[in-house]
Amino acid sequence: MTGVGFIGAGAILRDAQAQRIEGVTTAASVWVTAALAVACAFAAWRIVAIGLALTLILLVVFAWFEKRN
Repeated sequence: MTGVGFIGAGAILRDAQAQRIEGVTTAASVWVTAALAVACAFAAWRIVAIGLALTLILLVVFAWFEKRN
């Protein structure tokens, strides 16, 4: 998981001129995908289903809020 955290950190980009940070959602999605893969490896299907549902709900809801602003 630590290695995946470094990969996710590489997805985060900072634009100093525009004072913006991009890629945080992508980095979090990479980490959650790795966590779900570990749960799949342990055959913890209930955890996988709950984690996948929560992840998809959060990504859809926050995308809606982001487009709204």
